[in-house]
Amino acid sequence: DASFADIVSAITEGRKGAVAVLNADGTLAGMITDGDIRRAFASDIAALTAIQAHDIMSRTPITVAPDQRMSDVVDLLAANKIANLFVVENDRPVAIVHVAELMQAGYVS
Repeated sequence: DASFADIVSAITEGRKGAVAVLNADGTLAGMITDGDIRRAFASDIAALTAIQAHDIMSRTPITVAPDQRMSDVVDLLAANKIANLFVVENDRPVAIVHVAELMQAGYVS
């Protein structure tokens, strides 16, 4: 139930272009990306103050396990044309992978 302002703040602070939306028990409920924010802006601007996280999140984000091969992660990002995904263990996000960081580390050219 995070507010729109809190969502934008979390994405900005995290500097990954996305934020996890968690259930009360800490499990991953969904994901909100910069793209979701831009699409929300395309709707009625006046309604933005009433938007909550569950209104704009992707409910089935693409995730990987901590032991996933990096080449598989790169393939998932490319195949789905996404810039980031969560590493999830026991349904809880433990990390976020961003394609820009993979590029900097030499995994993607």
